[in-house]
Amino acid sequence: MSETLLRDRIELERQKLREADINRFGAIERKADVTTVLFDTLREEFRKWREGAVSDEDLDKREDKIMSAVKEQLGHICDHLATQNATQSNEILTKVGQMFTEQKITMAKDQLAQSHALLEANANTRREIIRYGVGFALSVIGTVIAALIIFYATGR
Repeated sequence: MSETLLRDRIELERQKLREADINRFGAIERKADVTTVLFDTLREEFRKWREGAVSDEDLDKREDKIMSAVKEQLGHICDHLATQNATQSNEILTKVGQMFTEQKITMAKDQLAQSHALLEANANTRREIIRYGVGFALSVIGTVIAALIIFYATGR
């Protein structure tokens, strides 16, 4: 797998994660909008109650309850975001690790194929050298035998 393909795969994963983040943040914004509407509704009810002889102490207590509920919801949202972020980070790291492992395996296979090809070429070269050597030795032996026959035949 080439480095370009690896980068492309990582970029696609990043785009998918960005899109998931956008969807997640949209859901959080909708929850925040609902919380804001509820808060505004409660504020309007408080105004009506205040007009209906609700004391300032009661309003302060209810406002404190509302603020604690809002803080609790924000805490839940932050916890959710942290959990999702950690999960996504682990998934990305796992996928990148798998891609690097696949690339290492591919490179090892390529290197092994090259080594086999080099060994085969060396073996072929040795066979050719031995064949030429045997052929040369046989031609020298044949020449020597022919010379001996000629010397024998001529009487020398």
